[in-house]
Amino acid sequence: MLDLLYFVMVIDFETEIYSSPRVVNRDYSSLWYQLKKEYWPLFDFDNNTKLVGIEYCKNFFFYEFPVYYINYIVASLGALQIYRNSIDDYDFTIRRLKDLIHSGGVLCTRELLDNCGIVIPFDNPSRIRYIFEDPSVLLGDIAH
Repeated sequence: MLDLLYFVMVIDFETEIYSSPRVVNRDYSSLWYQLKKEYWPLFDFDNNTKLVGIEYCKNFFFYEFPVYYINYIVASLGALQIYRNSIDDYDFTIRRLKDLIHSGGVLCTRELLDNCGIVIPFDNPSRIRYIFEDPSVLLGDIAH
């Protein structure tokens, strides 16, 4: 779940840096540092301001594959939906998952997800609430 938080932070970072691609001399390190503080307020990054600020540099996705991280968000939320659906109706979910696997390479991503009952969160944000409405479903005994 922390991966999702990181991915959303990355999307915020990408949105900011790609919103004005022709602007030079932007301070991406400060932006990254501010987002880290915003998304992880319980951590104290002040002693490592410079190191935290340059973390984004090690990630080649920003340079070679812009907006790549959105795929991780869709995949993570899709996997959580499959798990959540399996709790409601295991046999049906497994049948749909097998259909998805057999259709891979034939259908586009949206069709694959639709056929498996996975809602892309940007189409229906309430689906995210469904996934997380009962943390004990996802976390089991850890949630108690």
